[in-house]
Formats: sequence, C-alpha cells, structure tokens
Amino acid sequence: MSSKDFKAYVFSLLRSNLYTSVVTECSGEQSRRGNEAFLQYWKAYGLGMSGRSSEAIRELEAMQRKRDMEYPAALMLLFLHRRSRMVDMHEVDAIQSSLSQAEASLSDNGTLLSATFHYLTGNLYEAGRLCKQLVSPNGYAQNPVQVQAHTLSAWIEVASGDAGEEAVSLLEDASMARDLDCLMAKATCYSLQGRKKLALDQLNEAIALQSWFTPALVEKSKMFMSSREWEQANEMAQRVLNTSNSNTSYSSPAYEAILLIAMCDIVYMGKSVEENMESLFGAMEEQEGENASVFYETGRLFSRLCGRKRNILRYTVKMMKKACEVEPVNSKYYSELAFQYRLEGNYGTALDTYRDAAKYDESNVDAIYGSIYCQVMQGSLEDAEQQLEFLSVVQDGTKPSSSEMLFLQALLTNRKEKDQDRHLDLLRDVLDAHERERSEAKATEVFDEYIQYNPDFMVEVAKEFLQHLHSPTSVMTGSSTDDVPASVQTGLDILDSVTGMVPALLDAHLVVAKANFEMKKLDKTQETLNHCISINPAHSDTYLALAQLHLARDNFQSANNCLEQAMSYDFQIRNSPIYQLVKSECLANQGNLSDALNQLEDAMKLPGVRDGLTGTVSLGDRVSIFVQLGGIYARLNMLSEANEVLNEGKAAFEGTAEQIRILVAISDLAIKKNDFTSAINMLSSVPPESSLYVHSVVARADIYLKHRHDKQAFAQCYLELVQTRKTAATYILLGEAYMRIQAPESAIDAFESALRYNPKDSRLAEKIGKALVSTHDYMKAQEYYENALRNMPNNISLRYDMAKLFTKLQNYSGAAKTLKKALSDLDTMDGEGKDAMEGVGVGDLKTLIQDVETLLLLVTVYEGSGDVDMVKETLMRARGIQKTVMEMARGQGEGKSKQTKVASEICYALAQCAEQEKDDGSALEYYQEALDASVHEPSMLSLSKLHLRKHNLTECEEMTQTLLRVASKKEEATMIMGDLMFLKSDYEKATQQYRNLLAKNPNNYVAMEKLVSLLRRAGKLSEIPELFEQASSADPRSSSHSGLFYAKGLYHKYTNNIMDAIKNFNLIRRDGEWGSKALENMIEIYINPDGANMWEEGEGGVDGNNESVRVAEKLLRELELLGPKTRKHETLENFHLLATRQKANIDRAMASFLSMLEADKDHLPALLGVSTAFMFEKASNKSRNYLKRIAKMPYNQEYAEEFEKSYLMLAEIYVGRGKFDLAQELCKKCLGFNMSCAGAWDLMGVIMEKECSYKDAAECYEKSWAFEHEASASVGFKLAFNYLKAKRYVEAIDISNKVLSMYPDYPKIRQEILQKAMESLRP
Repeated sequence: MSSKDFKAYVFSLLRSNLYTSVVTECSGEQSRRGNEAFLQYWKAYGLGMSGRSSEAIRELEAMQRKRDMEYPAALMLLFLHRRSRMVDMHEVDAIQSSLSQAEASLSDNGTLLSATFHYLTGNLYEAGRLCKQLVSPNGYAQNPVQVQAHTLSAWIEVASGDAGEEAVSLLEDASMARDLDCLMAKATCYSLQGRKKLALDQLNEAIALQSWFTPALVEKSKMFMSSREWEQANEMAQRVLNTSNSNTSYSSPAYEAILLIAMCDIVYMGKSVEENMESLFGAMEEQEGENASVFYETGRLFSRLCGRKRNILRYTVKMMKKACEVEPVNSKYYSELAFQYRLEGNYGTALDTYRDAAKYDESNVDAIYGSIYCQVMQGSLEDAEQQLEFLSVVQDGTKPSSSEMLFLQALLTNRKEKDQDRHLDLLRDVLDAHERERSEAKATEVFDEYIQYNPDFMVEVAKEFLQHLHSPTSVMTGSSTDDVPASVQTGLDILDSVTGMVPALLDAHLVVAKANFEMKKLDKTQETLNHCISINPAHSDTYLALAQLHLARDNFQSANNCLEQAMSYDFQIRNSPIYQLVKSECLANQGNLSDALNQLEDAMKLPGVRDGLTGTVSLGDRVSIFVQLGGIYARLNMLSEANEVLNEGKAAFEGTAEQIRILVAISDLAIKKNDFTSAINMLSSVPPESSLYVHSVVARADIYLKHRHDKQAFAQCYLELVQTRKTAATYILLGEAYMRIQAPESAIDAFESALRYNPKDSRLAEKIGKALVSTHDYMKAQEYYENALRNMPNNISLRYDMAKLFTKLQNYSGAAKTLKKALSDLDTMDGEGKDAMEGVGVGDLKTLIQDVETLLLLVTVYEGSGDVDMVKETLMRARGIQKTVMEMARGQGEGKSKQTKVASEICYALAQCAEQEKDDGSALEYYQEALDASVHEPSMLSLSKLHLRKHNLTECEEMTQTLLRVASKKEEATMIMGDLMFLKSDYEKATQQYRNLLAKNPNNYVAMEKLVSLLRRAGKLSEIPELFEQASSADPRSSSHSGLFYAKGLYHKYTNNIMDAIKNFNLIRRDGEWGSKALENMIEIYINPDGANMWEEGEGGVDGNNESVRVAEKLLRELELLGPKTRKHETLENFHLLATRQKANIDRAMASFLSMLEADKDHLPALLGVSTAFMFEKASNKSRNYLKRIAKMPYNQEYAEEFEKSYLMLAEIYVGRGKFDLAQELCKKCLGFNMSCAGAWDLMGVIMEKECSYKDAAECYEKSWAFEHEASASVGFKLAFNYLKAKRYVEAIDISNKVLSMYPDYPKIRQEILQKAMESLRP
C-alpha cells in the first residue's frame, strides 16, 4: 500500500470517528515505515479521542521538539488539555502563548496537518485559512502537499454546507485523478448536488484503483441508502464485510460493514435485527472499545429507527452506558441514555438520568426537554408546565421555538387544558419547526439524515394528530368512509413519509392500520397488516391488530386464532390491554360472559388504562375497554355496575374526542331498558356550544332511525344542527342524512348550500353529482358534471364520476373522451414506450399512478363498447406506465405493495384478452408476470384453469396446490383439483374434493352442480340423491333454493327422466342466478327429447313440426330477455333451426356455424353443428372430416357434452362403414371421460351384435339400459333382443314387459321378442 493510499484510508477513518482503528493502523504502519510525523501525529489524535489522553500528550510533547511539528502538536495539546476533566490552566496558557511563534516556523506538511486537525475538530475557519496558504494560485496542484490541500479544501466546503461547483473545481486537476481521497471528496460533492450517477462513477473508479479500499464501498452503500435502493445497499454492505474479512494488507474494521448491514435490516428488511445488533455491539467493543463517540452515534441512530422494540433498545442502552463509562462526565451522553430509557417507557429512571445530565452541564437544553416530557408522561402536569414556562422565560425569544419545545407545549395543551384546536395548531408548528431544523442542519450523509429526521419523533407527532380522529371537526369534515379529516390526513401523511424512510418500521405501519380501522376502512387495514406480516411474520402486535380486524368482521374464530398466534410469539402479550379486550369479545361471542368479564376487569387494573399516564394504551382502546366492560355488565343484568363503570369513563374522558362513545354507551344502556326517552334526553342535554354537540346530534339521530324507525325525526336532528351551526360541514352532514333515507332531492339542496359556504370543496361537487344520478335525472346530472368540470377541470374524481355516468348511459365515446382529458400523457411526451419515461421525475409518481387508474377505467369503457383492440392497447399502455411506477415506488413498503397489486391486475387483464384471442402462449406469459409482481389469486386460478385445459396436469397441480395454500376462498381451487384428479382417472379423489366442500356447506350449489356432473362421469349416478337429502337436512328452506332445483334437474336429465328434469328446470327458469342455465338445458331437451340422432327420420329422429320444437322456439325468445346474446345462445338457435328439418333453416344454421368458425376456427360447438348439418344433408363424408378434426383436439371439460356427441357421431359413421376397431376406440375414449355415457355403451353393444357376440352385446346394452334409467325403448329392445339371441329368455321377457309398460304403443318388441321368448320357454 502506497503512502498516499494509506493517508487516504486514515483520513476516511478519521472522518468516520474510528479513533481506535486509526491508532491500530498507524501503529502497524509505524512498524513498517518508522516514526513518520504523519503516523505519529494521527496516532496521538486517535489516542486522545479514544480516552487515552495521557499517552497522546506524551507522544505530542515528543513531537513538539521538532521545529516543523511544533505548531500542529501544540494545537492538539491545547485541544486535549481543554477536554480533560481537570483542566491544567497553567499548561493551557503556556501552550496558547507559544502558538504564534510556532506558526511562524510552519512547514507545508505542518500546515497541512494543522488544517486537517482544525477541520476534524470543527474549526472550519482556521482550517480554511491554513489551506489557502497551500492551495496553488493557478488552481493546479503541483506537488503531493498541494493535492492534499486542494482535497482538504473541498472537504471543508462540504462541511460548511457548500458542495457546489467551486468545491468540485478544486478537485479537477489531472494530477488528482488517481488520488483516493480526492475521488471520495468528489463523490461526496456530487452526491450532495444530487448528481448520483457522477458520484457513483467516482466511487467505482476508487474501487477499481484499489479493490481493498473499503471506504469507497461504504460510501457507495450509504449512497444507495440515500436513494432508498435498499437491496443494492445491502449487497454493497455484504461486499464491505467480505472485503474486510479477506483483507490481509491492513486491519480493516468490520464494524462499518456490520453497521451497514444492520442499518439495511432495521430500515428495510426487518428480518435479523437483533442478531445484527449483537454482532454490531461485539464489533464495536472489539475495535472501538474506548471510543465513546462511536457508541454514542450508533446508539443514537438505532434507537430512533427501532420503533421502541425492547430487544433492540437493550443494545442501544448498552451502547450509551458504554459511552458514559468511557466519558463519565459527558452531559450529552447521559442525556441520550435518558432518552433511551424514555423510549423503553421507564420514565422514572429517565428523569433521574436527565438530572444527572443537567448536573454535568446546566445548559443542556435536551436534558431539560426530556425531564419535562417524563413529567408529562408521569402525570405531573403542573410541574411540567412550570418548568416549560421557566424555560420559555430563560430563552431570549430571538430564536424560533424548537420542535421539541413546541411538542411539549402541544402535549400539555392536550392533556391539561384539553384545548383541541390549540393542540392542532401547535402540532402544525412542530412540523414546521422540524422541517426548518432539518434544513438548517444540512445532513451530509445518510446516518445524519435519519438522526435529524428522527422517525420515532415523527411517529409520536403523527399519533397526536390521529387523536383527533373522532373530534367534532372530524365528524363534520369526514362523515363518510371515503373522507378523511384534515388533521387525520396530516397524521397519515407523516406516517407515509416515515414508512417511506423506514419501510420496515412496523410501529408506523400499525398506527396507519389502527387509523384505517377506526375509520372503518377494513380492506385498507387488512392490506397494511398483511404487509406487516410480510416484513415480520412473528410480530405479535400485528396479530393482535388482525384479531381486532377479524372481530370487526364478526369472524370470531379467526380473531381467536390470531390471539393464539400473538401469544405464541410473545407470551407477555396476554398482559396487554388490547389482548384482554379482544379476548373478552371472543369469549362474549361464545356466550362465556363471566370469563369475558374477568378479562376486562383484569384489563382495567393494567397501567395506563384508567389514567392513561403511561401513554402505552391509546385513548380509543381505553374507551373501548370501558364501553365493553359496561356492555358485559349490562348483558349480565348487572346494571348498577354498568352505570358505575360508564360514569367513571364519562368523568375520565370528559373533554376528549372519545367522550361521545361513553355517552352513546350510556344511552345504549337506557335503550336496553327500553327507556328511549332517557337516551334521547341525555344526548339532547349536550349544549350547542359543547365540542361534543355534533357527536350527540349524530348519536340521537341514529336512535330515531335505528330504534324508532322515524325518518322525519332523524332528518329533523340534522336540520337542528344546521340551524345551530350554519357551516359547510353541517350541511354536508344534512345532505348525507337525506341520502341515508333515500331523499336525494333534499340532499342535493343541502350539498348546494354547503357549496355556497365552501365553493372550493371539490368533494361537494362529487356528492351533488352522485345524488343527481340517484334521482335518475341523468340529463341534469350530465349537465351538472359538465359545468362543474368547467370550474374544476383538474378534479379527477369528478371526471371519473362523469365517465361512469356516460358508461351507464352507454355513451362510450363520451366516457372515453372525458377520461382521456384526465391523462397527463407523461409517457408520450418525448416518444414512445420506455424511452419516453426516462425523463420522468420522482415528483411525477402521483401523476403516473393517477394515469394508470384512468387507463384502467378507460378499459372498462372500451369493454362496454366491445372495442377489443382498444382494450388491449390501453392495457399495454397502462402496463408500461405501471413498470415506471414500480421502479419509482421501490423501497416504499406498503405503497410499493399496493402498486405491485395494480401491476398484477393489469397483467391479469392482458392475459384474459390473450385467452379470448386463443393466444395461450401470451396468456401464460402475462399470468406469470402478474404472479412475479405479487401473489395474485385470480391469476393463479386462471393459470390453473389454462394448464388444465391444455392438459399440463403437473403444472396445473403445482399451481392449484399453491393456490390452496394462499387463497382466502378455496372453493374454486378445490373444484379445479377435483377436475384434475378426474383427468388423472382418480375418480375417488376427484369426487372427494367436492364432497369436502359440501361437507362444510351442504347448500353450496355451485359445488353440488359440479359434483353431480362428476359423479355422472365417474359412473356413480346412484350416489347423487344422497346429496339432495343432505342439502334438505342442512337447511329446511332448501326446498325453495334455485340451486337445488337446478342440480335435481341435471340429475333427472342425466338419468333420462325427462319429465322431472323439465319440471325442476321450469321452476327456476326466471331465477337471476340459475335461470339462464336452466333455460339452456330445457331448450336442449326440447330440441331433441329422445336424445336420438336428430337427422334420422321416423321413429328416432326429430319431427320438425312437433310441439317440442315450437316450445324450444318460445324458450329461446325468453332466453334473449335475460341478458346479452352469448355464443351458447347462438349455438342453441342454430340447433333449433336444424330441428325444424326445413332446408332453408338448415342452410341458415350452416351459414351461422361457418361464421362462428371464421371468428374461432376451433370453436367446438360450431364444428359439431356443421357436422350435424351435413348429416341432415346426407353428406356423411363431409361430416366425418369435421368430426375427425374434433377427435384430434385436446379434451376440454367446458365442452364435455359436445366432445361426447362428436365421438359418438364419428363412431356411428365408422360402424356404418364396418370400421369397428376405430368405432370401438372412440367409444372407449368417450367412456374414459364419461363412464355413464349410455350412447357409448349402446354403440359398443351394436358392434358386438354385428360381430354376433350376443353375450358381450347384452352386457354392453345392460349398462346402456341402466344409465338410461331403464327408460329408453330402443335400448330396451336391443337388450331384450340380445337376451333372446343369448337364450336368456326370462331376462328378455322382463325387459320386454318393462318397455311395454312405459311404451304400450311399441308393438315391435311384443311381436319380435316377447312372443318368441315365451314360445321358447314352453316345453
């Protein structure tokens, strides 16, 4: 390692405050190079800064004897003496007096060392003054000292907050191009200028010059952190660690590598944080064990990022204790230690430690702020207020108040004065002050940026904002679930910023989830909690929140399961008030009220529930415990206890935003006694000037509506509110009240009144538009939207509503035109596709997300108009923009999760388009892309179906198994697994899948329909009636269920019981869910009642003029009324035309089938239709060609009936031509898919009969007869005939009598079989 490179490395260690490492490196280099001044000087500095001042002073006193080192040595001696616990003023004065004389004899090297020392100790003015003596006047560095001076000047510019072009110009000399310290300085300058690519180029060049130079790798990792590219930052950190471990040329500290890894983990991944903290603390003790500043800075950083997790704070507290141990009188270190005790909730110890900090430095403002905070948290509000007032007086007032002081004022205002408006004003001032402080601090590296941002403090501020969730202002400005009060939105925006900075901070995500939960946004809550689980699947608080969510959805079993999971990860969670609250609700739901009561009484005894002093239990949860306890007492008829606890709550929460919940609970108690008047009177007693007045009016109105069903009194409550407070907010409440009681005209008047008070409120325009639409006055609604958009052209929501109205009116061009105006066209400004998106900045992210939403709405418009090409084109454009959105949202945690789902939805829609176009390859790619983006259940389901249709059974099974693991609803996946097992000929497993579904819900008629078809194909028709009995037993009202009638109709159809099939289908033919399918089955039956070959004339064929064909025509007209015409409908119409047996109709049907084949050449029903039409025309050769084409197609269960008919038609043609082997093969193929296929068994019997194998023929006819439910005259005749030929006369007589009993007008069997069989029996 060259001297120049070693110096660059030492300077990097010095800038990172790694003083012990500096001592180690300089000592090692001294053993190789001797006692050089540079090595001796910086070794002394390292010794002094790591607590070994006496050793450093000895080194420096020896150096002071050298003339050119006298001044830099004196500077450091003066600095170290002043840092000593006991300052030797005599020595300080002596050194001070010698400085002027020593400076006169400075050499260039001495000047450079002195300037560097001043820079490191923060004296930038002196550092700059000395550097100017060395910097070349012409700007060119002509020797190594000037190179270092230029570089140091640039570092000074950076430290002073000026990393502009002047700093870079100092480093442009060609002689500096291969200097490592120069490259590091240039990288830092470019980074601070926001020129990331240039900065990375400098670091890459440094790494290329010296691969061992870990400072460049460290800075590169930090740079990726600054741009929130956490995967790359972590990868670079791992590289630092590998380089540190493998390097033998010098003792590279692993501390920085582990620090970077731990930082990536705690901020982004959240996986192995505790293990990393243990490794980090070990590395610090080993490498910087006497360096208090390293322990201080590291502990300070991680304590603000850990979300107050005790397992992490344990390590940060150890770090701060170590710092205090090394420097026992450093007030700053004690103040930070107290802060971390504070984070643990240990306010008593924190207060004592803050007093110690103040003892060592009475001017330590942080210690005073911290003491006041602890007093507030302990409930000593008077003491806290006095201290804060004293501090305000002491401060001169020339400087603006700090964010910490303003926050303390906000806390006192909320807790002592309960002044909510003042509280909000102070919180807004806190945000302004915090932003000002960050701007003034000008962080030069990512760790400082995180410390100055202080995520923990920001979460605390956000929680204070969110306390106003149920304030009167919130009710008035956010009365619908879509509206978010301004104060709450501010809190959510802060948390969004926090999770953008620290994606793995579960505490922030859980606060967001809690807020959404309180606002009844349960889907958003679920999404946030799922994201929390993806970060840390073993986080007990997340499962606790999930339990609350399941409770809100009345899913008590899932709530209980979540509680069990929470306790499995943290047994102490059972002592949490939230756990007790949720557990009590689960127990109460099970009817175990006494245990529920015990849980809540235990919860009331926990710290912070009654008094709220600890701050660990939110105001909302405290109120919930009081309300729930009162409710349990009431259910147990312990009404006096209920009154007592609720009255205690009324006193405890007086003046808070949550007090109204207690009042409502008291009124509910009165309602339980049927004392509605008392409930109303109590709520009416709240005076109009009270902050709870709006809440009380809303609660009173709900009693009128829900319990007295008095709509007039309900509306009157809101009218009184408007008369008392004529504001936009109260008129909005009135309008929404009118909408609840279906009075849209009055609602419109109220919203218009609100608009007069607040003309800029875009939400009001949306509400008025929706109200107009609900009156069905579409023309007026359209006119209103047009006028509103002229006044508010940038209101996207309004534009969306107008487009939806156009779509509803089937004015698709108007809808498309409206939506296109909402597009920013950022993706097409400079070109097409990816190149056009390269210039898009981070500030455009929201615009791009909005563009994607607009394009997806535009897709629905094009789908409605049937413009398939535009659907695909729009989706492709949305896909391109979404890729850019995904790149820009990288590292944003929950925000990224949401965008990945949007990307999946787009790819899923494209895959569906591809499937419609029969482009299975593209569909497969799009489905896979959707799954690469996120776990997307619809894509998994469709991909399983696609694999099943293409007979990719292995891939289908793998995907279906995955779907069964992740799906929230497993019905469809189970059905696919059943179909898959059937195709594998595993009939038992196939039917078991459906039986499992029906075991859970015997009235699941979708599964029953599938199982009926499956049992038929498995040859187990006899097992079907049992399903109907189970459904009837499970639900006595099932006798009126359309799904059951449909399943019975199918069963009777399959068993050739045509009359009962028609009867069941007819009962539900007008049903919204099952009607279309029932009609289709009825039409199929009436077109061909006997199931014989349609084209055959006479006995088996269809008479074109008979009544059944006319009934089919009538039912087809009825089918038209149920919805848009489908291909199935068109197919049935064509077969009806064939059934008329009229030449013109047959030609029409043929033309229609051929037209369908032009659109889709492999459309199976159309191919079968053409084949059938050719049979009517006696063109069996042409028919055979189409049927052979069908026989080669892969089997698809969607067209199971059509495949079956096609196989049998072709087999029959082969039988007619004597090709028995081919016919038999087709029959077996048919039976492979449907073992109950009577036609296949019948045709097999015909083949055996023609081969004179009457015994085998009889066996085949027996099966056909059984599967025809012994109701087919033709099959009965053939069976009896073969019995006769096989000399089984008794069986022949039995079958003949059965046929004659059903068909008395069937004389053929009497003459040709019955009489002959009887004669053969006579002796």
